[in-house]
Amino acid sequence: MGLTLCPILAADYLLACSVTPLTPLQVIKMVYIAHGYTLALLDKPLVGEAVEAWRYGPVVPSVYHSAKKYGGREIDELLYAGTRLDDAEGMLAAKRFFDDQIPSQQKAILDGVLEAYGKFTGVELIRMTHGGGTPWTQCYRPGVMGQQIPDSVIKSHYKELINNRNT
Repeated sequence: MGLTLCPILAADYLLACSVTPLTPLQVIKMVYIAHGYTLALLDKPLVGEAVEAWRYGPVVPSVYHSAKKYGGREIDELLYAGTRLDDAEGMLAAKRFFDDQIPSQQKAILDGVLEAYGKFTGVELIRMTHGGGTPWTQCYRPGVMGQQIPDSVIKSHYKELINNRNT
């Protein structure tokens, strides 16, 4: 199946590479979106953790729990190492670490997701990942915690998005 990333590593990569600060909602949704595109394009998961259907859309739980302390505020440090995003030396070290730990194909997908989706607010990303016909709508059950969204459903949805863009 190939290498999957720790979800927090994927989140930290997005935080380190974004030209603008990101909120927890943005990071949570973009990790999910990158997971979907990785399934569709590389036929393997980006992260080694199940995606769950929560009230406000699809969530990789460890990313949520790592970022929730920020509430609606912008995240100002890497979630795993705690390196402040305004620490130039620390961020250089983090980017070297990412170069060693994240395969180039996965970095390319994360970069593409950041470029395409990083301009949207968390609320806009909720609408995109939580609307009609999405994997979330197929799996969400009100009041049911831990309801997983199968990778096969996510993969099918993102393959369809790619095909629709290419036609």
